[in-house]
Amino acid sequence: MKIPLAMALLLAVAATAAAFNVTEELQKEPDYSEFNDLLTKSGLASDVNTRNSITVAVIPNSKIDQLRGSLGQTATEKQLIDIIRVHIFLTYINPAVKNEDQQITSLYQTTGKAPGQDGTANLTNTKAGLDIVMSGSNTTIVKSVKQIGYNLSIVEVDKPLTPNGVLPQAPTPAPPPGTVPAPAPVPVAPAPILAPAPGLAAATPASTRSPGSASDQSSASRILASTLLLGSSIVGFALLW
Repeated sequence: MKIPLAMALLLAVAATAAAFNVTEELQKEPDYSEFNDLLTKSGLASDVNTRNSITVAVIPNSKIDQLRGSLGQTATEKQLIDIIRVHIFLTYINPAVKNEDQQITSLYQTTGKAPGQDGTANLTNTKAGLDIVMSGSNTTIVKSVKQIGYNLSIVEVDKPLTPNGVLPQAPTPAPPPGTVPAPAPVPVAPAPILAPAPGLAAATPASTRSPGSASDQSSASRILASTLLLGSSIVGFALLW
C-alpha cells in the first residue's frame, strides 16, 4: 500500500524530531544540570529537539553560578534565558574534525531582539582551539560532550558568551546637587539710539531746555548787557537835561 506524500513527510518530520532529546542527553551529565534546568524550564529544549542540525554550547554549573553572581540583581530570568539562547547555534559543530572559519547564527538572533547582528558569531580556529567570537564577547570550545549523527552537537565552552545588547546596562548616575551648570544668560541687544530729525533742536521750546546750558547763559549775558547800557543812557540823558 502506498503511503500518501503528506503522511510520508509527517512521518519523516516525526522521525527527525524523535532522533534526539537534548534534555535526556544532558541528564547523563550532572556537571551541566543548571544549564539543562534553564534549557528545560524555558521551553528551549523543545525548540532544540525540533531542529535537524544544531549545536548546544553548554556551560558548567560553576560558570552558571559565576554568571548569576556577575549579573547581580539587575538581570531578570528572561535575560538569563536570552543568554542560554546565545549558546544555541543553528549549525552542526564537531570540534573533533576540521572546521572552516565561518559565521554562525545563534537562536537569540532569530528572536529579533538582537541589536543588528549581535546574535551572530564567528567560528574561528586559533592556537587555543575553536573560538566562538561575538560582539564584545568570546569563548573557546573545551571539548565535545555528545555528538548524534549530524543532527545534534553538545560542546562545552570555557566561559559564558555575553554579547552586546543582551545584559542590562548599568544606569548612568545622576550628577550630585550643585554640579549642573546654570544656563547661560540670553544676551539682550541694546535699544537703538535714534538721531533727532533735522531742525528739531531749533524748534524745541525754551521751557524744555535744561537749565544752565551754554546757550541759556549766553542769552542772559546779552540781556544783562543791554539793560545796563539802557540804564546808563537814561542816567546820562537825565544829567544833560
